[in-house]
Amino acid sequence: MKGTYKRELNSSYLIFEEQAMDSAQYYQMKMVTENNLRHLLKVSIHNFNGEKQFYYDISGKQTIACLFEKREMDADQLISILSGLSEALSELENYFLEENYLCLNPEYMYLNVNTKQLYLCFYPCEEEEFFTGIRQFAEYLLNCIDHQDEKAVAAGYQLYRFTREENFSFTQIVEEILTEHETEKDNCAGNFRKPLIYHENICQNDGNLENSNINHSYDLENYSSENYEETSIYEEQQESEDKNQTISGKEFKLIVFFFLALILAGTGYGFYQYLMRDKTIPISITQFFGTRDMILATAIVTVGMVGFLLLFLYKKILEKERDPEDDGEETTRQQMEREYFAQSGKAYKADTNLIEDSNCYNQLEEYGETVLLKEYIYKEEGILIEKLKKLDKRQPLKIALDSFPFVIGKLEGVADYVISDKSVSRIHAKFIKNESEDMVYLMDLNSKNGTLKNGIPLEVNELVPLTAEDEITFGKVTFTYH
Repeated sequence: MKGTYKRELNSSYLIFEEQAMDSAQYYQMKMVTENNLRHLLKVSIHNFNGEKQFYYDISGKQTIACLFEKREMDADQLISILSGLSEALSELENYFLEENYLCLNPEYMYLNVNTKQLYLCFYPCEEEEFFTGIRQFAEYLLNCIDHQDEKAVAAGYQLYRFTREENFSFTQIVEEILTEHETEKDNCAGNFRKPLIYHENICQNDGNLENSNINHSYDLENYSSENYEETSIYEEQQESEDKNQTISGKEFKLIVFFFLALILAGTGYGFYQYLMRDKTIPISITQFFGTRDMILATAIVTVGMVGFLLLFLYKKILEKERDPEDDGEETTRQQMEREYFAQSGKAYKADTNLIEDSNCYNQLEEYGETVLLKEYIYKEEGILIEKLKKLDKRQPLKIALDSFPFVIGKLEGVADYVISDKSVSRIHAKFIKNESEDMVYLMDLNSKNGTLKNGIPLEVNELVPLTAEDEITFGKVTFTYH
């Protein structure tokens, strides 16, 4: 089955066409639409030109295929997905729903980025045997797990082995995996995790696995489930960090106005005292400025001028930090260039010109010193250059599209480039390259504020080709494609 996508106001939908249903299938669909099942996508039925369409609400969710397209799955993430799937089966049983109508295609299995909750698509118009689907899904998970994570590997291969049995119980499998995971977690608390080396023919007795071309790729950046923060917590922390690190334009203007007001108030007060002095008593300028009123006026003016000077020095320091090339020192961001290895032999990125003004948007954790591997050559595939307002004097942000697919967002560990702007979603959009056409395409990934190409909004998962000088907008941040 093939779904389409549609964005309406603040909601996004996955749409499937209704096909011929018997009475039993109709009952199944009615139960799903009229009840709120925790692990099923909410669905509503719409009539369009005499044909019915099923609208599945996917707002704020991302597919498993998208989340783990380039990143590897750790043990906690794997366990969370399996637990959600097991809970979904229990829900289906409670409502007398058929498990064979669950879509176990990773392209239609969703995770809430904030809560990590799993959501499945229930489509009663097409039936696929659950055991077949779960076997294929178990094999898919083997391609996604982090093969340096001992617990993830153990759980993944345990799931794969059990699902190869004829009459297995998925719920029982998950319970056993959860039990072993919790036991190992208690016993190994605080121990250093050592990488495991698994032979490609680990399950050579099973022809399906032997021929599955499992991708044992390695990501040198740790991708943890801690990246999944709740919306309110993430935004509050981000907002708090921004407030602690810099001053917004509005706040800067208010502070400037305050210090100017102090200078004018002190000057005005001193001038007023000078005009209102007793002219019948002769007094020298030195004596006049030594009076209490004039000392107070001078102090007010001095405070205003010193504050005004310190404010502009602070602004200059911030501008210098935003442009690391001014001081000629290597920045932390330049020391932590991303590395990854893929089985296909994609290049390692070693570009230092990419990071101009990255402090404005990029937030990176320290992963230790990075060693430059000379044998890997960086080849720039395209570049996005930020469009600045006329009054903005800083250097434009540049993003090199050095590997594909290339994800833009503000969720570290998932996005290939982090833009820490509140209008940008955690997983906002991605760039895909068609090697045969030598063409780069842009796709919106169910972002909240949408993605625009030359001012035209993209539908969710809509794929559009890019040409030089195209304007691309993520939320309210605009770039020009070169």
